[in-house]
Amino acid sequence: MKNAGQYEKLVRKLLSSMPKAKPPQAAPDEELVPILIMSVLTAEAPRKLAQKALEAFESEFVDYNELRVSPAKEIGDRMGKNFPQAREKGETLARVLNAVFDKTSSMTMEYMKDMSKRDLRRHLAEVGLSPYSVAYVMLMGFGTHAVPLDMTLLDVLKMKEVVHPNSEIEDAQGFLERAIGAKDSPAAHEFFRNLIDKETKALAAWRKANPDLLSKPPEILPPPKFKMIAKSQPLPPMKGEPGFEGEEELPAVIAEVDIEETAEDAPEEGAEVEVEEFEAPVDEEGPPPLPGPEAGKSKPAKSPAGKGGKKPTKKPDRKR
Repeated sequence: MKNAGQYEKLVRKLLSSMPKAKPPQAAPDEELVPILIMSVLTAEAPRKLAQKALEAFESEFVDYNELRVSPAKEIGDRMGKNFPQAREKGETLARVLNAVFDKTSSMTMEYMKDMSKRDLRRHLAEVGLSPYSVAYVMLMGFGTHAVPLDMTLLDVLKMKEVVHPNSEIEDAQGFLERAIGAKDSPAAHEFFRNLIDKETKALAAWRKANPDLLSKPPEILPPPKFKMIAKSQPLPPMKGEPGFEGEEELPAVIAEVDIEETAEDAPEEGAEVEVEEFEAPVDEEGPPPLPGPEAGKSKPAKSPAGKGGKKPTKKPDRKR
């Protein structure tokens, strides 16, 4: 951020009146999924409405797994008519919860506890959370240093002139996390959410008068598709990775043949080979018989003998 040192003094002056609070602490495992849901609901929305929406989810759905498989429209409808961006948040919740489920085939976030701060931030972004929601989960769920910043709070800080007027979400969030210490981050988050509630009317007037300074929504990464890969079949290294040796030629498969055995059965070069001729019998009364053990032998045709008729003469068999 431009003039970061100057704006850092202004931020600390703004936060000088905030009450002291306990350092961030990790939440119990059973509270991580509700915190994940609240991170989506509280972005660009009052906390009271977000809390009512969470309570509606808990009363309308059997568990969070049923919430996960519900249509996005149904999830948005449960938030209430006046909830900001209800349909978009319903789609985000369905996408994020399914991404977490695809990772472990269960509705749990315990696997994230062993991740480093850097890997955790990246993974939360990969499952489809916004920068505000990522920081919210890290601060409220895992007790790590973060400052949740959405477009509403950034516009309030611009209105207060404590950040650069052209700041974007990612840059301003990094600036705040450097200006605010880890032990003060929970108190700063509480102070900022209360500040938004106090400046609602003033913010509406400022946004109307300064359309060019309004914050833009941050880019959200699409959730990855997790695939189960057997440990006995690791993927080969790709180009640029250690162990890559270029394309390998496939080995030619050659059938083993006993040359001596086949040579004994083969005829000598220039020798005559006898070929048995076969001539199918002709029968005027029907089609020739199929080849079989008696192939090549034909039976004489019978002609009726009546009064004055001659006995049929026996035709000689054709030589084979």
